Amino acid sequence: MAKAFDKVPHQRLILKLKDHGVDGLVCNWIKAWLTDRQQRVCLDGFYSRWSQVWSGVPQGLVLGPVLFLIFRNDVDDGLAGDVLKFADDTKIYHPVNSEMEGGSLQQDLVTVSNWAKMAHGVQCDKMQDHALWLEKYRLQI
Repeated sequence: MAKAFDKVPHQRLILKLKDHGVDGLVCNWIKAWLTDRQQRVCLDGFYSRWSQVWSGVPQGLVLGPVLFLIFRNDVDDGLAGDVLKFADDTKIYHPVNSEMEGGSLQQDLVTVSNWAKMAHGVQCDKMQDHALWLEKYRLQI
């Protein structure tokens, strides 16, 4: 996902935390930690204006990546293939021995793309979408 840690919508993250049973004081503390954040840029000693931050999890702390993992934990719901997830990297893999299995893998890719765009407001990074084809063959001796 493109700049995945920066794209996590705060309101959706809070809803997912509640879905995972994080509520009450802990949820309120996390919400307060994410709310009213501002940022600005400094270039050659000149500062931009402060602007409100509506999405993203703060990096450099343990809690930021944990919140990101909770946010994207359901990315593999309903997929036919298997999924490997590490930090902001997601790999879908599925053996393809027929056109039908190829269609199944393609549907998984569409499902993940829709999950990102429609339900969560993030975009998959097309520059990193690729397939690796491996074939078994017998070595003739």
